[in-house]
Amino acid sequence: TYVFRTVDESTALLTNTMEQLVAGPTPEERSDGFTSYWSSDTAGAINSVQLAEGAVLVNFGTPVTRLTGIDREPARSFFLADIYTSLFQYERVTSVELRLGSDCEAFFALLGQSGCTVVDRGGWEAQLAQWQAEG
Repeated sequence: TYVFRTVDESTALLTNTMEQLVAGPTPEERSDGFTSYWSSDTAGAINSVQLAEGAVLVNFGTPVTRLTGIDREPARSFFLADIYTSLFQYERVTSVELRLGSDCEAFFALLGQSGCTVVDRGGWEAQLAQWQAEG
């Protein structure tokens, strides 16, 4: 289930989108039954969001390290889906790279993975199709 919010239509649209995500559900959304890995503890976790020729780079700060349980499935997939769904909703986004303190490998280490994964729109759409097929 998705929560729809209005974000500022300025050049900082992607930054505003990510700031809304990492702030977690509002008290009203929580009372309506929505949950998330993100919360007031992770608000402010975005250091920067950059967009260059469709490629988005999200640099997270230390508040993201407060998240627990995202280093195993299915939590890892749900966590990443929150991020990728939020960014790929915009047609101009063609790929997404996630970093912690400017380090892509450090971000994925939080998820119990090694290396750095840059996800392109085609790869994300294929992943969504696979999940839908699995039911």
